Amino acid sequence: MADTFTISLDLSSLISQHQELADKIEESANEMMQKLSIQAHAHIVEFASEKLHTRRDMFINNLKGPEETEKGTWVVSLGKEAHWIEDGLESNFSLLEKFLASPKAKTSKWGNK
Repeated sequence: MADTFTISLDLSSLISQHQELADKIEESANEMMQKLSIQAHAHIVEFASEKLHTRRDMFINNLKGPEETEKGTWVVSLGKEAHWIEDGLESNFSLLEKFLASPKAKTSKWGNK
């Protein structure tokens, strides 16, 4: 005849201690990510101040500081008005139309610009 042997363990206190540790680690990681995003924003502003000249103010004014989009996710973004500074202009972009529309554009003797 086989004897039955039963072991019953109560691990709730051990699990709760580990959960507290996991919560503290997650809180610390979120705080570090916030600080890192603040430093990244400051570095972008510093870099833009060094490299940009005429469009510096436009770029920095459209740079949106660190925002927490969801828990643990921090985003530094650039507004739509300044995207072209970061991405560059399209290859088929022509300044000729802008120059001709300027009030300083001269009109030829035949009446065209």
